[in-house]
Amino acid sequence: MERRKFIELNTWFLGLATLNVGGLISTVSCTQNNDSNEGFLLTAEDAFFLNELAEIIIPATDTPGGREADVGSFIVLIHNDCLSDEEQKENVGYLKSLRSFYYEELGGNFAKSSVDEWMSATQILESEKHEFYVRYKKLIVSAFSSSEVGTSVFMKFNLVPGRYDGCATERAW
Repeated sequence: MERRKFIELNTWFLGLATLNVGGLISTVSCTQNNDSNEGFLLTAEDAFFLNELAEIIIPATDTPGGREADVGSFIVLIHNDCLSDEEQKENVGYLKSLRSFYYEELGGNFAKSSVDEWMSATQILESEKHEFYVRYKKLIVSAFSSSEVGTSVFMKFNLVPGRYDGCATERAW
């Protein structure tokens, strides 16, 4: 076989093999949300509830609170796009437990409940350390810390961080 013919055939073969492997990888790694996990996706109502809870956990004072950071939408986005089906199922179970607790404590109306009612219900959860509450409290604090409001207000902004100093006494928070 001539050298040029050999190189041409191998180029075609490797190109087709690369396309097939790339197509296989893309179909495996980029699964769409299908009907099988639709019951485990969070909605805008869940984002509203999480924003209300975030306002109790991180209240607005002279600095913005959890509602201004819109942590509910962030949690919904991360939940729906980044978690596996099993993790989504577990988180939805925790959220249902959390919502049912607040539903019983607040008399069924989240939007019309006063801040004092939300605070008293949250203090019950704080004292009993329910797993579903601890999970969502951590998610809310994490979402707030990674939001624009949280990073610009509570963290020092270093435009050019300079050299790395592992033993620095000054931290970013």
